[in-house]
Amino acid sequence: MDEQVKKSRKKRNPREHANLFTVLTFLYTFPLFLLGNTRDINESDLYETYTGHKASILGKQSQILWQEELDNANTQKRKPSLLKVLVKILGWDFLLIGIAVGFENFIAQPCKALFLGGLIGHYAKKDCSGFPSYLYSLGIIVSTLFCCLIGQPYLMASYHMGLKMRVVCSSLIYNKILKLSPSSLRKSTPGYIINLLSGDINAFERVGFLLHMLWVCPLQAVLFLYLVWTKMGVASTFGIGFMVMFIPVYVLLGSILKKYRLKVSTRRDERIRLTNELIQGINVIKMYAWEKPFAEIISTFRKLEVDSMKKSTYLKGLFTFNEILIATSIFITIISSVLLNDAFEATAVFITMNLFFSLGLTVTTFFPLSIAVLAEFRVSLKRISAFLQSQEIDFHTKSEDSESAVAITSGFAKWDEDGNRNTLTDINIHIKKKSLTALIGA
Repeated sequence: MDEQVKKSRKKRNPREHANLFTVLTFLYTFPLFLLGNTRDINESDLYETYTGHKASILGKQSQILWQEELDNANTQKRKPSLLKVLVKILGWDFLLIGIAVGFENFIAQPCKALFLGGLIGHYAKKDCSGFPSYLYSLGIIVSTLFCCLIGQPYLMASYHMGLKMRVVCSSLIYNKILKLSPSSLRKSTPGYIINLLSGDINAFERVGFLLHMLWVCPLQAVLFLYLVWTKMGVASTFGIGFMVMFIPVYVLLGSILKKYRLKVSTRRDERIRLTNELIQGINVIKMYAWEKPFAEIISTFRKLEVDSMKKSTYLKGLFTFNEILIATSIFITIISSVLLNDAFEATAVFITMNLFFSLGLTVTTFFPLSIAVLAEFRVSLKRISAFLQSQEIDFHTKSEDSESAVAITSGFAKWDEDGNRNTLTDINIHIKKKSLTALIGA
């Protein structure tokens, strides 16, 4: 037995002892790539779970914090917030990712554009020595290197954060399942729980990075507008104004997308619940040859679900007009400058194009995605939080000195939690130890 345990024990995860340089450059993954280049990777080659991702650690921590949140909510007479639990566990991770995102978008990218403009402007002069060009070139290289060394690691960190959120919520859901009351189990079908674990939790994957775009985009637009203004003058407001004009449109689309996302989840839950009930009663359905009528019912629910999914996908497709929007904004800026008889140089055009492409990627790609992800995140958080607040089994302490094996005093019960009347009322029963007791009748 010990030999089997030793054989099944995986190698230590190299991320555990990786230094800052190997983390930024992902060099700790290089041995695995070398191994994959020589032969196919099998299960024994995989590493053990990274300590920061283990459910035994995150699950225990989240369970303690969630219980504290429930107690505080009962004391303050408010609804418990799952978001507060996630912030307590992953707040620092989210803050560090935000610092890295801000450094790249507010320092590295503008500096790269300004160094490029300075290099072009230097060669446009009649008397151009080599030393300033070396400095501008070095600035372009360093700023680009910073974008690479910061951009990819914080994207990886955001996915790590999303994975931690999935582990936390999965652990809370699992522990909740073990304590659900019979009435809650009737509502929470296996299909509904699987939908929470597979569909809703997947919305957390990109939250760590994309939610920062909600504050980066407006501030970056103001900063880049100032930089372009210094080069192109009043004409810059027309181009950036055209780009920013689509932000309210994307916000509106995001709110509509949230409604369709909720419809998709609700209709999927209803379809899965109905399918589960049909499978449980398949013998009766087969006996009376009711396959076709019930198949049509399930097909109707499926069509409603697919219809909501189609509309949601169409809305997401509207978020992909980034290249057209960027090119149009640059065109409007240059044409406006020509019509206003403003003199501009090639340096200003190159700086404007570089800044517009950086801003356009944020405004037309990341910002709309962040709105869509925020909508899905709020819906998923609401559904998971509602499940975690389901009624639990009422555990009572049992006295060892009691003469009765089972004792019920003034008991009541109902099978439907939402029902107004109890099914059983004023039940009193005391069953002695080592006695045979039978309930007769229905």
